[in-house]
Amino acid sequence: MAIEPEQTTEPPPEDNQEEEPKRPSLVKQAVPWVVTFLIFYWLFKRVDFAVVWEEMQGADLWILVPPMAGLVGVQAVLEIWTFGVSYKWFADRHPSYWQVAVARIGAYPMQALFAPLAGVQMLAYLVRVYKMRLALALASDIFTIFPDLVQGAIGILVAVILVHLTGGEPLHWFFYAFCVWNIIFYAFWFSYWQTGLKDRLWTRFRDVTALQSFRLANWGQYGKMFLMRLPWFFATLASMYCCLIAFDIHVPITIFLIAAPLIMGMAFQPVSVGGYGGPQALAILFFKNYAAEEAILAQSLLWSTFFTLFRILAGMIFLYPMIRGFQQADKIKVASAPVPDPAGLEE
Repeated sequence: MAIEPEQTTEPPPEDNQEEEPKRPSLVKQAVPWVVTFLIFYWLFKRVDFAVVWEEMQGADLWILVPPMAGLVGVQAVLEIWTFGVSYKWFADRHPSYWQVAVARIGAYPMQALFAPLAGVQMLAYLVRVYKMRLALALASDIFTIFPDLVQGAIGILVAVILVHLTGGEPLHWFFYAFCVWNIIFYAFWFSYWQTGLKDRLWTRFRDVTALQSFRLANWGQYGKMFLMRLPWFFATLASMYCCLIAFDIHVPITIFLIAAPLIMGMAFQPVSVGGYGGPQALAILFFKNYAAEEAILAQSLLWSTFFTLFRILAGMIFLYPMIRGFQQADKIKVASAPVPDPAGLEE
C-alpha cells in the first residue's frame, strides 16, 4: 500500500527547511517507565492482586469492549479530521486526510510503549516526508489539542456547579481553586490573542512561531475546532462510565466529571506507559470511597488494556505506509500553500 500523490507545488528552497525535531534524551524516555514502576509498586503494596484478577474475570465485557472500540475509532477519525483541518489553516503544507492518518495513526504502536519518541516520530514524518516547517507543524498540533484542555476544564466547572445545585458532597478546596484558575487563565488567554493586548504585552511571546496558530486564528476557527473535538470528550466519558458499570461501580456524576478528563489526560503524560500508571493511581484516589480498591484497579487496568490494544490495532493499518513514507520521502507529493505571516513574526 503506497501513499497516493496529491497536487503539489515545488518543495520550498532548501535554506527554508528547518531541522527535524530532536530525539528525546534517554532520561526523558526512561521517566515514564520509572514513574509507572513506582506507581505499580505502590499499588502492589496497597491492594491484593489475586482479588484484582478475580474482579477482572467477572467483568461484563459486552458492556466494556464496544465503548472502548468506539473510543479509539472516534479518536482516530477525529485525529485525521481535526489535524488535517488545522494543517490547512496554519501550516505551509496541506497533506490529504490519508496522509494525515499515516503520520498520526501510524505512530500509535510506538506511542503505546515510547510516548516521547512517538511525538517526535509524528513531527519528524511531517517535516522529513511532507516537507512541512517544524514550527508550523507544532503550532497546528498545539491548536488542535487546545480544545481538549478547555473541555476538561469545563467538565470540572460543571461538576463544581452541580455540587452546589444538588447539595452533593463538598469537594476538596483544590477543585474550587482549580476552577478559578481555569477561568482566569482562559479569559486572559483568549483576551491576549484576540485583542490588541498581544501587541502591547509580551511581544516576544506573541512572536514565537510555534504559537502562530493562536495569533492567526479567529473566533470561528476556535469554535469550529472546539466542536470538532467535542465527540472525543463525550466518547471518553462514555467509555469510562461503561467500564465502571461493567464492574457494578457507581460513582456520583460530580466526581465522575472531575475524574474522567484527568484520568484520560494522565494516559498521555510522562507518568504512564501504554496508558498504564497514572490512570490507575487517579482511579484509586477518586473512586476509593465508592467501591473496593481491587475492583477500581481491575476496571482501570481493563480500560487501559483495551484502549492500548485497539490503538495498536488501528496503528498497524497505517504503520507500513508510514515506514514506506520514511523510505521514499523524496517521492511523496503534498499540496502546499502560502501561510499568512503576521508582521513581526520571528523565524
